Amino acid sequence: MYGLAGQPGSGSPVVPAAGSPQPSAARRQWPLWTIPVAGIWSLLYGGLGLFWVLGGAGFPFGEHDPGAIASILGRARIDVAAPLIVVLGLLGASVAAAMSWGAGRGIVRAALLGLAWVAAVALTLAIPDYRALAAVAYMPIFLVGAPFGWPSVRFFDVIPWPVLNQLVCVSGGLAWSAAAIVYGRRTRGACVYCGRAADGAGWAGTAMAARWGKVAVAVAIAVPLVYAATRWAWHWAPRSGSAPHSCERTTARPPASGWPGPR
Repeated sequence: MYGLAGQPGSGSPVVPAAGSPQPSAARRQWPLWTIPVAGIWSLLYGGLGLFWVLGGAGFPFGEHDPGAIASILGRARIDVAAPLIVVLGLLGASVAAAMSWGAGRGIVRAALLGLAWVAAVALTLAIPDYRALAAVAYMPIFLVGAPFGWPSVRFFDVIPWPVLNQLVCVSGGLAWSAAAIVYGRRTRGACVYCGRAADGAGWAGTAMAARWGKVAVAVAIAVPLVYAATRWAWHWAPRSGSAPHSCERTTARPPASGWPGPR
């Protein structure tokens, strides 16, 4: 297990605990840069919001995103959303700064952790819609087929800026997730790598982790299988007596891109 050289908020460097295997350089450093990365991401995205406030092009929500059928931001207006993005970006940078400076007792710690997790959940789960998943699935196809001139459509026709923006938001959400984990562990005196505290391993202990870890692995295996089953069901639907028009809507090719996918 890895530990901290000093008390929470002391600014002491993170070092391996006695008897622990030496981590790689990347593992040694990641708890030190997660919070700054989250803050920088918030500041940059807030700057993007300011660009939109000043009339810049590329606002990716609301009427500027014609494919936002299932997005919770499908009705977002630039005159409201862009200034809000600026405010939230500054708030995120301020929260990251407070985390980095070691603020972490009582209600302050709870507030910072709460804001960090709200940002993580919103950016990772609330803002993206199904198109983000489709984009992740299509990217390897373009990478593998590029040397052979396939597919015949352009990447940005199939995956436009509003969808890429969702992936940018997901990256910010992952950064805030890592920042919240590191900050939470650091401020309760636990190992920033594994989450174990000196007074007991708790849920991260070997026996407990072996129990919930099996369930987590089973869920991780089952979810993609369920998703794959729906795709096979769509493929065989016409042969199993399903209404043809429902399958046609699913597999129709948008005229602008020529790429299969839902309209």
